[in-house]
Amino acid sequence: MTNRLFILFFFFLLSHCYSQDRSALDSLPRKIRIKKDYLTPSRAAFYSAVVPGLGQIHTRRYWTLPLIYGGLATSVYVYLEQRDAMMVYRNAYKQRIRNDFSDRYANRIPLNSQLLKGMEFHRRNRDFSMM
Repeated sequence: MTNRLFILFFFFLLSHCYSQDRSALDSLPRKIRIKKDYLTPSRAAFYSAVVPGLGQIHTRRYWTLPLIYGGLATSVYVYLEQRDAMMVYRNAYKQRIRNDFSDRYANRIPLNSQLLKGMEFHRRNRDFSMM
């Protein structure tokens, strides 16, 4: 029983001794605290709003830059691919309205309503990739 109390007392003593003392930093005025801590989140958020990824450079988290620019590049790529596919369906539909059945979907898609559904599908995916 005494060993358990001693161990419990020892852990409480260690947790109190090694806790961080924030009172010295908290007693300073806000402007001085911000100047001392130059990696403030507000400054990083401002930098990221100006140039994507600049906030991560400011906070020295360089490993997130490929993730940010990779995500942006993927979104742009999907947007362009879906836009091109939508335009192909749109042009095929316009050709069929003019009674010109020489488009690339003439043998595979017999109905104009199916062309419109394909165009709407790619338009919706284009809009999702923009978001």
